[in-house]
Amino acid sequence: MKKYIIGGVAGFLAIVGGLSSLKTIDAGERGVRITLGKVNEDEVLTEGLNFKLPIFQKIVPYSIRTQKLEQKTSAFTKDIQNVQLDMIMNYSIMPEAVTKVYKQYGSRIEELVIIPTLLDEVKNDLGKWEAAQLIENREKSSRSIEETLRRELAKKHVNVIDFRYRDIDFSDEFEKAIEEKVTAGQKVLTERNRSEQEKEKSRQAIIRAQADAEKITLTAEAKAKAIKIEADAEAAALKVKAAALNEDILKLRAIENWDGALPKVISGDKNGQIFDMKELIQEPNSKTKRENAVKIDSQSVRVNVSRERQRESA
Repeated sequence: MKKYIIGGVAGFLAIVGGLSSLKTIDAGERGVRITLGKVNEDEVLTEGLNFKLPIFQKIVPYSIRTQKLEQKTSAFTKDIQNVQLDMIMNYSIMPEAVTKVYKQYGSRIEELVIIPTLLDEVKNDLGKWEAAQLIENREKSSRSIEETLRRELAKKHVNVIDFRYRDIDFSDEFEKAIEEKVTAGQKVLTERNRSEQEKEKSRQAIIRAQADAEKITLTAEAKAKAIKIEADAEAAALKVKAAALNEDILKLRAIENWDGALPKVISGDKNGQIFDMKELIQEPNSKTKRENAVKIDSQSVRVNVSRERQRESA
């Protein structure tokens, strides 16, 4: 009977010991093995069943999931304006460094490392901006803080996923002053735009006036040129008509002024012969007529020959 009792107890203890020697690591976690109170830094346990020595060892799960940190604080800008800030940062612990993080900070890394670093970097960045500039450069400021946090916390095995301002709140007096300043600036901008529009209208009017003046000038020049061409053509035609008319008028005047008398003498050819017109036109006898006719013909031939020689020599 004792054997059965001892065997049953031994079996129960074996079952309990076997179960206590196994530890399950869930998804999104890593395990830290601790042997007799000492962290095994070189060993990071992954998801699933992991073996440990009962009594001598224990396995501590450590989350590597994304953690959301919501933090509020106040800080001063470069121009000594108090600002109330509401911020959000998402981060996670680097899986390969879980044992180091646990050994140094336990489960308090957010409290001991992340929050102090966040507050320091936010205050440092806000000190670079004047309050009015911070309003206009909110995104730029948050990006700058995010980059700095990512660089600094990586040294502590923390992976910064993102950072942003959820709200930036100034004092009521400052917000009123900012509103008045913005309103005044908008009025100045409106007046400046109106002035620029007026200047542009004036410039366009000048351009149109210049274009119209050039058009009128070109039209006038074209008309003047056309009139000149037409006048030159008419003058040339009149000149030709005048030359023709002058010749006809001279002939007409000569006829009108002729008294019916023929010239007494006419010159002959280049030999210098001179003819008496009375002898040529007086009533001759038949012999004399024949002789005179021969003379006239001969003289005409010599005149024609002389003219032909003059043409050839010319």
